Amino acid sequence: MLQTTKANQANESFALKKLHGIKPKGVKAKLACSNFELLVDCYDFFIDYSSDTFKIKSNATIFDDLHKFKSKNYGLIKQKLENVLFTKNNLEEFILAKSNQDYLEFERAVVAVYSGILIDLLTERNKSEDKSTSFYFNGNGNRFDLLFFGAKNIGELIVDNFIGEGICLSVGADNGKVNLVAAINCHPEYGLFGFAGMDKGEINTLIAVGCSGKNTFINSNIRGGKTKNLVFLNNDFDFEGQYRNDVTGIPSKIEHAENFYYSNACISSNVSDIVEFSIGSDNYRNRKWIDANMPQLNELANVVANGSEQNKIIAVRKIQYLINGVNNYN
Repeated sequence: MLQTTKANQANESFALKKLHGIKPKGVKAKLACSNFELLVDCYDFFIDYSSDTFKIKSNATIFDDLHKFKSKNYGLIKQKLENVLFTKNNLEEFILAKSNQDYLEFERAVVAVYSGILIDLLTERNKSEDKSTSFYFNGNGNRFDLLFFGAKNIGELIVDNFIGEGICLSVGADNGKVNLVAAINCHPEYGLFGFAGMDKGEINTLIAVGCSGKNTFINSNIRGGKTKNLVFLNNDFDFEGQYRNDVTGIPSKIEHAENFYYSNACISSNVSDIVEFSIGSDNYRNRKWIDANMPQLNELANVVANGSEQNKIIAVRKIQYLINGVNNYN
C-alpha cells in the first residue's frame, strides 16, 4: 500500500510539473516540435487546466459563462504560446485535426473557446507586425461546433464549407472590433453569427452566401452591440418563428443591423427606422440602391459560392465595398 501511495504521489508530481512547463528530472528532451504540435500541446494543457477552473452552470448562462472563461484565459494562452510563432496554416491544421470529434459538452466548449483565442492572438500578432489580418479557412465539409467562438478582434475572416452548431457564434462580442466576417457554403444546424456583437461589440459587415440553418444572427447586438451591414445572398435559412425579443415580445428585425440585404427578398432594416421583418417585403430602405446593385451582388455571390479561393476572397471584399457605399443613395 505504501509503495502504491508513493507511486501515485510521484505521478501527480510529474503531471503538475508537465502542466506548468517544467521538465521533470530524468525525462529526456523531445526533438523540436512543429508549431502545430505545440498548438495541440497547449490545447491539452488548457483542457487539463480547465477541468478544475471552468464549469458550465446551465444552458441559460452558457454563453455568458464562455465569454467570461475566454476573457479570463486569453492572457494565459498568450503566455503559453509566447514563443510559438504559429501561422494561419498551423491554425487551419489544428482546426481540421479537432473537427468531427464526438466531444462531451465540456470539451466542445473548451475547444471552441481555444479556437477563438487562437484567431484573436494571431490577428493581434500580425497587426503588431504589419502583416495581413485576412484569414480564409476551408473546412472541406468537416464539422466544428462553435468554430471561432467569441473571436473579438477581426480584420477579415472567411470560413468556407463547415458544418456544425453555432459557427462564428458571438463574433465581435464583449467590446470586440470586427471589420468583416463571411460564411460561405456553411451549414450549421443553428446559430450562424448568433450573439454577434453582444455586449458593446462593433461589427462593420457580416456576409453569408450559400448557407443554411436556423436561428441565424439570433440575439445579436444585445446589450449595446452594433452591426452596420448584414448581407445574406442565396441562402436557405429557416426564419420561421425567429427574431422576437424574449423580454419585450417585440420583433427584433434581425436584431438591429443597420442595413440588411437578403437576395430574392431584399430587406433592409435600420435601428432608428425599424421595419417589420417580412420575407419578400417591399418595405425596406434604400430601394434605389438595391434595385441598382442586386444584380451585381448576385453575380458576386455566385463567384463567392463557386470560385477559387482567391476569387472568393476578392468577391467577398467587393460585396463589402458595395454595401459600404449604400448610404450615398437617397
